[in-house]
Amino acid sequence: MIDTHAHLDFEDFDTDRDAVIKRACEKGIEYIVNVGASVKTSKRTIELALKYDFIYAAVGIHPHDVGAITQKDFDEIVKLKNNKKVVSIGEVGLDYFKNQIDKKIQQEWFLKFAQLAYESNLPLIIHCREAESDMESFLQKENFLETPGVFHCFGGNKSFAKKVLDKGFYISFSGTVTFLKATDVREVAKYIPLDRILVETDCPYLAPQQVRGKRNEPAFVEYNLEKLAEIKGMSVSELDVIIVENAKRLFSIQ
Repeated sequence: MIDTHAHLDFEDFDTDRDAVIKRACEKGIEYIVNVGASVKTSKRTIELALKYDFIYAAVGIHPHDVGAITQKDFDEIVKLKNNKKVVSIGEVGLDYFKNQIDKKIQQEWFLKFAQLAYESNLPLIIHCREAESDMESFLQKENFLETPGVFHCFGGNKSFAKKVLDKGFYISFSGTVTFLKATDVREVAKYIPLDRILVETDCPYLAPQQVRGKRNEPAFVEYNLEKLAEIKGMSVSELDVIIVENAKRLFSIQ
């Protein structure tokens, strides 16, 4: 299995990070893409990836944090992306849900990171929450968004999913696909073609329904995979092989 979006560098795991990673291995997790959300966490993500062969890094700054960043911070990400274990720029994007950062500022930084990904030939890991309309505009107008990438923890509707797919992006599902009331998410998951679907935990957030209320971790990705397999009407092992190959193709993981 693979967890294509984790935050194991976060403080939530400071007391038992190695044990969490060991549990992931015992569950059959062969690859983890650990994703930065700031300059600090991007650095920690690389350190973690260098320590563990099967962990890969993404570097970027989350839209919640772009209000205070400077050109120096951006330049630091530019340097970090050259590390041999970095496979993506992210997570970056737009978040209009209870986010106090001005939309224009979010958009400006997102476009800078998107351009960086294009110039670096690296895929984007995109965070998009209640910002589908503006994101659609970028998908339609900005040629550099044609670089491969993934919309992580997808929460949009089928219409938005179609636009994302038409531009060549992958779509990833987190524990929300298991939530009892998340029928809309499951409908979208049913629609996504097999060669574009990914799975993630977004740990420590969004623990699957089976372990709701607990801190999420990569070992729990199996619950999300099981639900997606049920939705697709196929075995877990069959879907697992497809998703791992999708992720390896997107992130150029050998």
